[in-house]
Amino acid sequence: MMTKPFLLITLAHYTWYALAPQGRLAYAMTIALLFSWLGDIFLLFDNTQVFFILGLLSFACTHILYTAIFLSWGRGKGQQSLGGIVLSTALSLSILMFSILYGNFLWEKTGDFRIPVLGYIILITMMAIAASWRFQKAHQRSFAWALLGSLLFVLSDSSLAYGKFVSPYPLQGFVIMLTYILGQWCIVKGIVAHES
Repeated sequence: MMTKPFLLITLAHYTWYALAPQGRLAYAMTIALLFSWLGDIFLLFDNTQVFFILGLLSFACTHILYTAIFLSWGRGKGQQSLGGIVLSTALSLSILMFSILYGNFLWEKTGDFRIPVLGYIILITMMAIAASWRFQKAHQRSFAWALLGSLLFVLSDSSLAYGKFVSPYPLQGFVIMLTYILGQWCIVKGIVAHES
């Protein structure tokens, strides 16, 4: 309750100053992180349906902004080779297949949250797929960090959904927060690396 809200505020502060010369990109990344910060706060009280939905909506806004960043600001002018297209396609299909299988696994377990969770799965899947299509269009380090971050974000939310809708598990909070904050940090590192 005391420390969690400071994680994303700290990261947003760093991001703003690291990307300040980039203007609109600095605003987009900082706003995306602030939506995540709101989501963190709402999910502190997710024992009520309203706060859980507000948390989902906040993170949904983050994923929409990240998707736009990956497709616009977060890539360069490079063109993908045939091998690059094959790799991006393979990554995208793997992400999509995981989302379909995991969404199907959760479908009967989410009850009244079924539709909001489905919408959220679609948005986070789009975000991760957008990151996978930056291969050879962005600096190699930028691509790798942002992709790793998006996959860690997916892993974190998958872990959260399992603990909430299926069954609690040992070290649940630690696993969710570790993958979440590392995922956010990797995404920021990837975008900052590209702009540097």
